[in-house]
Amino acid sequence: PTSTQLHCQHEILFADTTASSGTFTSMPGLDDNNDRNDTDGPSLDLSSRRSGGTADVSRSPNDASRRQFLSQWLLSTVSLGSSFIPQSACAQDETSLQPYVKRADKFGYTFQPPLNFDAGNKPLKTHLDEINFKSLQQSGYQFGITVDPVRITSLQQFGTPEEVAAKVVLAEVNRDGVFDVTLMQDPQQGDFSLGGGGGGQYNYYQLNYLSQGKRGDKRFVTKFYIQNQFLYALTAQCKEVDYKTLASELLQAVDSFQVTI
Repeated sequence: PTSTQLHCQHEILFADTTASSGTFTSMPGLDDNNDRNDTDGPSLDLSSRRSGGTADVSRSPNDASRRQFLSQWLLSTVSLGSSFIPQSACAQDETSLQPYVKRADKFGYTFQPPLNFDAGNKPLKTHLDEINFKSLQQSGYQFGITVDPVRITSLQQFGTPEEVAAKVVLAEVNRDGVFDVTLMQDPQQGDFSLGGGGGGQYNYYQLNYLSQGKRGDKRFVTKFYIQNQFLYALTAQCKEVDYKTLASELLQAVDSFQVTI
């Protein structure tokens, strides 16, 4: 289907959680704008601009669980801007490049960072498990992974990819210093086979959006899993001016992020 471009004041747009098709409901005052020149190709350009007040991002019967999901996601993206304590003296080089593997009693995942990235943590821990990877060569280029327990058992309980995208955009635009948030590509969903064959199928959602504010224009790619009531969140970030150069490498790293338990 043809992608729809939506531009609105952030307090009057919300996802229609009763519609089986997962389409957006637009309230009076919504301005459809189809003249955006998107060099990344066709996309659902959900743009939300701050105009005062606070957006309500929880409008469903399962408010508590959905607020928890958004809260944990927001914390996962905030952690990218925090102080960074390296775990090692230097980043991996071509001869020692190995995937990062996390294995605990109840959760586990793997991630392959690009070359010349250093792994580290924030001084103050705010998640059950968290780690950041920062480029040693490109300012503002980084990845963050967090794991947190949640009440819901699947992403579908929170909403369709489009509904989740709407809530994430509305939550993002409420951040201090953020003026405008635009979803740059259609929300994605996918499955992977745990163990290659005979394993279970687990859904993930992936969002690609631009956040513009007083700290500059930043591109974010986020990937979510929910498995065994744990929310796994990967957030990739770079400066918008660098995105076209870094996109292939960044998206390859995002693809490598998988749940293993």
